[in-house]
Parts: sequence; structure tokens; C-alpha cells
Amino acid sequence: MTGQKERSSGRNLRSRWTFLLLVIGSFLLWIVKDLGTSLSRGGQFTALPLTDQGRAPSVLAGTTDCGNHTTQSGILRPRNPQSEPKWPWKEEFSTRHPTAAHGCSDSLRLTASRSDWLKGLFLPDITLFLERGHFNDRKWELLQNFVPPFGWMGLNYTVVKDVMSQLPGRTDAQIYNRAPLPGCVRCAVVGNGGILKDSKMGTDIDSHDYIFRGNGAVIRGFEEDVGSRTSFYGFTETSLRDCLAKLRSYGFTGVPADQDTRYLHLPEAATDYNWLKGLLLHKEGINSGVSAADRRQTEEIFHDKMEKLFVLHPDFLRYIKCRFLKSKTLKGPRWYMYRPSVGAVLLMTALHLCDKVDAYGFMTENYQHFSGYYYDRVRKPLRFSENHDFFLERDLWSRMDYAGVIRLYHRT
Repeated sequence: MTGQKERSSGRNLRSRWTFLLLVIGSFLLWIVKDLGTSLSRGGQFTALPLTDQGRAPSVLAGTTDCGNHTTQSGILRPRNPQSEPKWPWKEEFSTRHPTAAHGCSDSLRLTASRSDWLKGLFLPDITLFLERGHFNDRKWELLQNFVPPFGWMGLNYTVVKDVMSQLPGRTDAQIYNRAPLPGCVRCAVVGNGGILKDSKMGTDIDSHDYIFRGNGAVIRGFEEDVGSRTSFYGFTETSLRDCLAKLRSYGFTGVPADQDTRYLHLPEAATDYNWLKGLLLHKEGINSGVSAADRRQTEEIFHDKMEKLFVLHPDFLRYIKCRFLKSKTLKGPRWYMYRPSVGAVLLMTALHLCDKVDAYGFMTENYQHFSGYYYDRVRKPLRFSENHDFFLERDLWSRMDYAGVIRLYHRT
């Protein structure tokens, strides 16, 4: 009897374990099935398939897992972001009406079109700036597949829509702040590199039709080396706050404010769109993560400059990354942090607005011979950021210089 009870007890125990294993197995199978649409081989993302209409179909609406942002359309839901997603559809970039010819017989556009390297990469008529008419449900769904600044993944639908509804349309005359110039439009893009310290290049820089600067563009006291005029000033909301906080003692107390200065905003994160909403609608965005004092400081700078503010299009920023600055960082787990530097974006913007582009203060092969920045009081090494790939940018400028697309300032 005792043996029979033990055998019966053993069978019951095995039955309970079998039942438990079946429940666990079913649960795991359900999880795997749910993840199947989100993971590809190698643990990367898979994109949503395209429909016959050429658009990504929606997934469930609601709160995304990229933050507490409610969307009114579907997004890709990342599960195991070990490298940048690889999408099954071809590149899609917005284009603008062809820019009117300036009568420049040797424009960089012509040089690029004759280059075996550039002719398949360079899009002279890609859309540069966001405008009111650019927002619709299809664009929202498409840009949900790309992290900022290359898209709108994880951003709040209402904030983006509100910002886009207030952006004006732009003409070439408004961008240049004057009628098209006859002949070749010459532009100087001035980086902040230490190669410009004691360079005496100020007069040469100021001789250009338009001059681009960005971030901590300290001018007062350095005019002999970097010039004095500013036609376009580029920034992100974060970089502007950082420069105002860290470079005040160097003389950077506000953005350049010449009568004809235009401002190029690179929207790299949710804070940028919240900041824009505050400026355009005089309302605070949500989850800005920026103190009221810091927000007021930057808003006060731009409250009377809104008609001069241009917001760079995510398509243009993605085009720069995909075709010219595709860093190896994108193959690793920190892919989502990478973006071209503000200086790189300004130089690429100039290439699509100007006929001739000269670049000053950018990294060259012998960068170690100079201080990190031209305004350094004592010599300091260049500081690198994991958000950017300065060596990749350096190699691109060198190659463009060699191809005759830009003229890069060198110094021994």
C-alpha cells in the first residue's frame, strides 16, 4: 500500500509539473509571437511593411514605449535597439522647386553633377526647411520611423502638429533676405576651431555674400581672425543654452543679431519642439525637461526674431546622415545618440544654398597643432563628443575640398 501511495503521489506531482510547464511554454510562445514583428535576425529592428499605397500601415494607437507621448497614429515599437534600424523601403526625401539659377557658370552644383562620387548622392533641390504645408498624416507616420533629428519617433503628435501649423511658407528671397544676386553666390561657413586663432582671415571671411556661423560664435575681440558679419546662425535649443552658460565670460552673451541675420534651428530632440511651441504659440510644451528660467532666457532672445527663424527639415538632416555622414556609431548600441555636428549641418546647408562655399575653422589633418577653439585663452586639446563623428566629418570636408566642391581653409 505504501508503495502504491508513493507511486500515485509521484504521478500527481509529475502531472502538476507538466501542467505548469505547459502554461509557461504557452506564455513564452505568446511573447515570442508578439516580438516576431519587432525583431529581425541579429536582434535589430524590423520596419513595418509598406502597403500598396507606399505608406507604412498603422499599428495600435495609444501611448508609445518611447516615453509618455500619446500618438494618434502608429509608430515602430523598438524592442532590442542594438543598432540603427534597417528599413525595407528606399530613401524618401522631400524636394522643393528647383532653385533659380544665379548665372554661375562654375557652381558647385555643376561640379557635383560631374563627379563620379557625388553625382548619385547630391540632391540640389532637397527641401531644407519645415513649412506649414509639410505636415500630414502620411508624413507623420513616415517620420515616426526615425529618431530625432532625422524624424519624429517618440515625439508628441499634438506638439509637432501645433508647431507645424504656425510655421510660415518660405521663398528664396526670404531665405537670402534679398533678391537673387547676379553671378555666383559666395558663402563662408565659419567653424569655431582653433585653426582660426591668429589666422588674420577676418577680412577674407567678410568679403563673402553670406556668412554662416553656429553655436558659440564669439565675435567681439576676434574680428581680425573670424570676421564680423553673420548672415545665418545655426543652433539647437540645448547648444544655445550651453553656450550662453559656458561662454559668457568669453563674450558670448547672445546670438549674432545683424540686421540681415537669419537663424537656422536644428530640432534634435523633444525639447526643441517644445521650445518652438512656446515661441510660436506663447504656450509651454509638455515634458520639456528645461527649467523655466533657462527657457525664458532663450525665448527672450528670439521673441522678436520669429520671422527670421528657419527650422531645418528632418528629411534634410536624414539625407546628410544617410548619404554623407553614416558613422560606424550607427552599428552599435548608441546609434540613437548620433547626429552630425551643428557645424557639419551648416556646411551642408550652405552647399544647397550657395554656388561657392569656403569653409573656415573646420577640423583638418593637423588639428592637433591648434587649440580646440579659436577663443581659448590657453591652448587646450579638441574635445570630442560621442554624439558626433568629427573624424568622419573631417574626411568628408577633405574629400570635398579635393573634388573642388568646397575650399577648405588649411594652415601649417
